[in-house]
Amino acid sequence: MSGVSEPPQLRIITLRAQIAELGAAIRLLRQAGMDNAAAELLLVRKRAELEGLMLPGRSARSDPPTGEV
Repeated sequence: MSGVSEPPQLRIITLRAQIAELGAAIRLLRQAGMDNAAAELLLVRKRAELEGLMLPGRSARSDPPTGEV
C-alpha cells in the first residue's frame, strides 16, 4: 500500500469480498480435512474490522477481536 487509506465505502466492499473468499477457502479446507484455524482467525478479524467500519461512533481499532470463532 502507498500509505494512503481507502475511502470507507471502498474498504467495506473490499472487506466483504475478502470475507467471502475466506469463507469459501475455509469450506474447502474443511472438506479436505485440513487445518483451517489460521483462516478462521483471519476471517474473525476481517469481520470485526468490517463491523467497526459500519457501526457509527466506533473505530475498527477500539475493540480488537479476540480470535474466538
